[in-house]
Amino acid sequence: MKTYRRGRLLDKKGFTLIEILIVMLIIAIGTLSYIYLQKNSWTGVNRSNKTLLAGQILERHIESVRTEISLNPNADFPSKIDAKVTASPISDSGGIKIYWTKIDSGWTNAYEVELKAKWFSGKPDSLVVRTCIAKNF
Repeated sequence: MKTYRRGRLLDKKGFTLIEILIVMLIIAIGTLSYIYLQKNSWTGVNRSNKTLLAGQILERHIESVRTEISLNPNADFPSKIDAKVTASPISDSGGIKIYWTKIDSGWTNAYEVELKAKWFSGKPDSLVVRTCIAKNF
């Protein structure tokens, strides 16, 4: 025999609509949190990749000038640095622009240079490297 109270079955089996909605809300909050976490980690990985690529490009530019100078030490040393400064910005792969700046250090056989890599991946970002380039190592 089934017992009724105010038109409702007392020995019911199953879930009410409220219980189902609460479970769906908990699952939705968990899913949205997971999606947000994945988006942030993906953004961080992309930024790290761009920073690594920019560092490799800057290193390649510095080493190319140092190699040019060491292979031809009798060439006009300051003009190689000045040529890079006047050619700035240099566009490179991956949408990265390289800016050369010669810093007056007062040395005769060496220059302090600053290289700045700039790129845009959702927001502007940059990497700055300062180094010395000398005629004789």
